[in-house]
Amino acid sequence: FFSKFLFIRKKMAQGTQGKQTMNQHLQEKLNKWCEQLNSARTTKVKMEKGVALKAFCDCFLPTDIDKEDYLHFWKGLLDDDTWLESLSGELQQCCTGMGVESIKGDEMQT
Repeated sequence: FFSKFLFIRKKMAQGTQGKQTMNQHLQEKLNKWCEQLNSARTTKVKMEKGVALKAFCDCFLPTDIDKEDYLHFWKGLLDDDTWLESLSGELQQCCTGMGVESIKGDEMQT
């Protein structure tokens, strides 16, 4: 679902609004993913972080992904705080629209 859209990120002048998706379903997913990643980022207990990241992976990753790939993605986020911060920041940018210049695949149908 998320792969149907391409968010074009650009460093924008401070105070520039950017663009959010017009697709309400996608916006709801972005909001949920950001909340889940923020929960994982802010917890200090590794087990709780792992549970929060599993909840994120269950919603974010495609349902037909191999178990090995799922575990690799989940463990990577669990063990690599830099990657977790980066992914969280990118999704937050897509969610808020800040710094997003355009969204391909988000055109309104008439």
